[in-house]
Amino acid sequence: MLAAPRLCIASILAADVTAGFLVTLACVCASWVPVSHGSTGRSWMNPMGFWKYRNVSKCNCMVSRALLLCALVLALGGVYVLEQPRQSIVRLHKRFRQFVEKMCGFEAPVFRQSFWMAHYGSRSWKPTRTWSCAKWIAKLDKGPLSKFLKKTANMPTTTQYRDSKNQKKFKGNKNLKLTQLLG
Repeated sequence: MLAAPRLCIASILAADVTAGFLVTLACVCASWVPVSHGSTGRSWMNPMGFWKYRNVSKCNCMVSRALLLCALVLALGGVYVLEQPRQSIVRLHKRFRQFVEKMCGFEAPVFRQSFWMAHYGSRSWKPTRTWSCAKWIAKLDKGPLSKFLKKTANMPTTTQYRDSKNQKKFKGNKNLKLTQLLG
């Protein structure tokens, strides 16, 4: 989304606003999840992270742009859904907090829903959180994972290791990117 904001805006403006429309957005999550906090400097106390790092700055910008697109969708009468992994701290981004506060002030509440992507064909459990202007996102939650899904959707996405100080650490492995795709 960062490289093509004009395309996103043009696509939204081309929507048939009389019929209603849905826009789904998903910012790059790698910068916002706990496994990356060591390299991004993000935390509950500093959600904007080491903003002088190029990738951190790009991800901060991406979230701001995604929220501007959500506001545009709302202004045109559409519905937006913003998706992130459940452990993501993107909701602490200063623009995200401002967006939620402003929308609630305009009587356009922001609804939040968590669910498991394994219910929708993901090869990992992938706990997910969504935000939307539509209350119906609550229907995405199909409840806890069944024993069957826990056994079949169990692709490991992180590798555990010990650092030079013998502290337990985790890092994303080759399967992590695959969780971005369904099926």
